[in-house]
Amino acid sequence: MGKEFLIVRLSSIGDVITALPVADAIKKHIPNSRVSWLVSPPASEILKLSKSVDNILLWDRRPFDKAVSSGHFIQTVKLLNEAKKLLSDYEFDVVLDIHSLFLTGILSKMAKSALKIGIDELSEGNSFFMTKTVENIKSPHKGLRYFNILSAININSEAEKPSVAIPKEKLQFAEDLLQSAGISTDKKIITVNLKTTWDNKHYPTELFLEVLEKIPQEAQLVFCGNKKDAPFIESVVKKLNRGVSIAGKTTITELAAVFTKATLLLTPDSGPLHIASLVGLKTISLWGPTEPAMYAPLFGENTFIVTPHSCSGCNKRSCKYKTNECMKKISPETILTAINQMVLK
Repeated sequence: MGKEFLIVRLSSIGDVITALPVADAIKKHIPNSRVSWLVSPPASEILKLSKSVDNILLWDRRPFDKAVSSGHFIQTVKLLNEAKKLLSDYEFDVVLDIHSLFLTGILSKMAKSALKIGIDELSEGNSFFMTKTVENIKSPHKGLRYFNILSAININSEAEKPSVAIPKEKLQFAEDLLQSAGISTDKKIITVNLKTTWDNKHYPTELFLEVLEKIPQEAQLVFCGNKKDAPFIESVVKKLNRGVSIAGKTTITELAAVFTKATLLLTPDSGPLHIASLVGLKTISLWGPTEPAMYAPLFGENTFIVTPHSCSGCNKRSCKYKTNECMKKISPETILTAINQMVLK
């Protein structure tokens, strides 16, 4: 078996983290192997923490998706040619396309390799570009389906927690950031993530406030998020009259470093949930339109609070009833009980 591998999983943050055990297993079972990864920002930041990814091939899919949706054919071709040029500098023994899209099939086809392995999912015709496919196993969890691709190269072990390392300068950044915000790392820190990329995964703000108002004062609250959501998050901090916001003040790797200083993350299903679990932070996550059985972190100390509502797990970006009732049915009392059991007992 050859030693040069290319993993193709472009996005998202959670999915890239979920796929990391694939890289670890290659390094563990195939001595002297090198792992490259074709990825899009911002998920590419996660790979900088991996001990098993030797080479990050960065191709931003966001302009491509925009060009496709806008019908800009010339721009679409131009962006694909940029990807082809990026890949032309490398030769691989094996390409593992765990993203299994039509797009990633095209990208995998561009890579110089005699063996291109995908997952047998026919919805987008990805298998047309592969030289070999593995069965799409019955397990609902994406991570286990990704990991099964290794059976094609005779790696039949179980997935293990990804091995990561946070640079010392990032850890110092986190310490300084929290200290400048008046947060002591010697006391309990509950990090809170209010937003995700899917609006229907958000827990209603008024219910979130009800939870946060009842958390004992000895626990410090730190709100994370991206720059776009910072004004909203700061308005919540102002209403609560408690805690600090670091939204928009960290990169993904810096947020990972902040999480190493914290006691708990409270969040809907989101990228930060996976980042926290990756670095060993306890998490409590809230689930409505998505299901832990498919998307939750595979490793770490995680509590999953799933809506009791009959309409759940639709896996749709928007609620067809326009109510997001599934998230509204998660009671603040249930969340507070979980917080008390995990960090305040």
